[in-house]
Formats: sequence, C-alpha cells, structure tokens
Amino acid sequence: MSVDAPPCVICGSIDTVNVFTIDPSVSTDRQIFPVPVQNQFCNGCGAVWNEGGARIDAPRFYAEQYDLLGDSALSEFQVHVGGGARGESDAILEFIEGSPFAERGTILEIGCGKGVLLGKFLKNHPGWSAYAVEPSLNATEYFKKILPDVAIHEGPFETAPFRDQKFDFVAVSGVLEHVPRPVEFLSLVADALAPGGSAYIGVPNFLVKPDDLLVFDHLTRFTPETLDESYRRLGLKLQRRDSREDRIWLWDLLMAGHAADASEAGAGVAAARHRLDEHVSFVKSSIASFERMLADAEPGETLALYGLGVLGLWARHTNGDRASAIRYLLDDNAQIWGSRKAGLEIRGSKSIPELGISRVFLAANPCYHERMSAKLIAVGLTEDRIYG
Repeated sequence: MSVDAPPCVICGSIDTVNVFTIDPSVSTDRQIFPVPVQNQFCNGCGAVWNEGGARIDAPRFYAEQYDLLGDSALSEFQVHVGGGARGESDAILEFIEGSPFAERGTILEIGCGKGVLLGKFLKNHPGWSAYAVEPSLNATEYFKKILPDVAIHEGPFETAPFRDQKFDFVAVSGVLEHVPRPVEFLSLVADALAPGGSAYIGVPNFLVKPDDLLVFDHLTRFTPETLDESYRRLGLKLQRRDSREDRIWLWDLLMAGHAADASEAGAGVAAARHRLDEHVSFVKSSIASFERMLADAEPGETLALYGLGVLGLWARHTNGDRASAIRYLLDDNAQIWGSRKAGLEIRGSKSIPELGISRVFLAANPCYHERMSAKLIAVGLTEDRIYG
C-alpha cells in the first residue's frame, strides 16, 4: 500500500495497490487514447478498478466521443445462448421477463443507448410508460427516431428532470462499469425504485474478461463477488442471476431490502488477487502471440483479427507499420458485415478463403477461443496459423 493509494471504489479501503498499468488504452467503442489504464486492487474486498482512463474526463467523453455500435439504428452485440447466437436485447429481455410484469407500470432505462432494449420491452408491455437516460449524443440521435414518444434525458441520471420519481422497474445494462463511483450510482438506482419495484443490472463479468485491463472507459472490473458486496452494502437483494463461463455478460435481477453492515467484506480476496494475476499473464501472453504472428508472416500475406475485442486493436495500433498486413476484422455478427471499424472492413469468418487470409489473431476473450478456433479450422486454417 503506497502513502497516496487511491481508496477502493467498492468498500472505501485505502489498502490498495497498483497491479498493472498499460499505455495507451482503448475504449469500448474501439478508439485508442494516449492515456494509461491504472489497474488497482483492493486488499480489503478484492475489487479491481481503473484509476485512470475515462475517469479523468468521463462526462465529456460520453457526451461527445462515445459511439458504441453506431453503425446503424438496430446494430447490437450478439450473445451466445444455448449453443447459438442472438441479439443482446432479445436475450436480456428473456432474462428480465423470467419474472412476471403487471399490466401497467413505469420503466426507467439508464444508459438506454439507441433504445433497442426499451423499444422491445414496450412492444411486449404496451400498458407501461417509459423514461430514459443516455449521455451519448451519438446514441440519442438514433433513440429519438426509434422511440420518439419516450421522454429521454441527454445526460447523467443525476441531472434528469425525473430524478426524484419512483419506477416499478429500472434497467441498467452496460452502465455500472462506466461510472466513477459505482456504489453511489447503485444507491440512486435503489432510491428510484417504487415499493415492490425491481431492477436489472448487466455488466461484463471480469471473471472471463481479462482484456478489460486495457479498457479506457470501463472503470470497475465487476465479478459476482464484488457485485454482491455492493448490493449488500445498499440492502439490494439478488433475485436471479445469469452468469456463465462461456460469455462475458453477467445479468442480475434485484429488489430493495435492508442495508447490511460490512462485517463480511473481504471473503475471497486471495482468490481475487490470483485471478487478477492470471488475467495480467493472459494479456501479456496474447500480446506476445500477436507479435509472433507478425514475425511469422511472409511478405504479401493477408492477416486478420477475429472478434471486436479491444486487445487485437490495441496490439495492431501499438505495432504501427509492422501490423499493416492486417486488413480485415472478422466477426460473427452479420448486422455489421461490410461496415468498418478502426479502418478495417468487417467480414464474416466464412469469407476467409475468398479474401485470401492466411493468419488470424483471436481478438476476443478466452471464453470464446475454442468456438472461434473451430470455425477457423472449418474454413481451412490450420492451428499453427491461429494466434491468441
């Protein structure tokens, strides 16, 4: 613990240490920033968070620069469920609707993005009235076209004109990891619940997402344990959870309860530190594998990144002209084929033969590697030409 160690974002302890710093960093919308990510670890509760990155100027970044999946109005991530892939909003909606909803009610979505999830919820529940919050001006342009009759606040929830209203359901997907003070933010969510109301929280699961260590705008690396610690402090009761080893998303359904003391904090800290060290090792070995691909490639070969994970784009950027042979991004999401990201055309993995791609780097978290490698081998790549 250093003299000026930053306090833990979950439990407030100052028994914290910097474990891994990397510079530059890359945002979730795949922009490179000349700003370090400073990954801190709390010896009190096992939390991991980014003391640098977007924390420096988060409001401006989200309002002016953030443009995740801005390719079209309905483009979204794919989620693997039951051996297949489907749109993220459909999978989340199925999870949410695992509990019955009344015929009428009010829903608030904080971080509504383009309104894809909220629009599908309202289609299933036409008797409900909706409110939305989104700081990204890029996203709200789409939202206003998709849901023109829904009241949306373009900014943080704290400044919303309906901040003091109570809601029967509050949805928060892919937001909590972005906020500088997550426990304070969760307390606002709890305060927004009407009596008997419930909330949905969705975050990337750091248990299976080591590349979060490079991410500029993910400020807290949540695991089931650190989420549970946060809920317990605020008296939020976990009703249901969907947490899997073969995908990065973790989904929780909560209801209000009674706040508890922190006497049980700190369980599993040693395991959390061991996992963090393993993630650091994975990042370093993946970077080395990327550089080995560049060294193995002959002049004139065409290379590709498979997946939109930040690690591949970070490694391509930091290798400069050496990585010029990387000409394509491969992804299984057909909605974004033909678009471009970071200057690279996005195509499907079945396009490998026609594009003449000879070597591929798995630019995704390890929970997907086995599935991705199998697809590459099916189209003719040998294992020695798959890196990651």
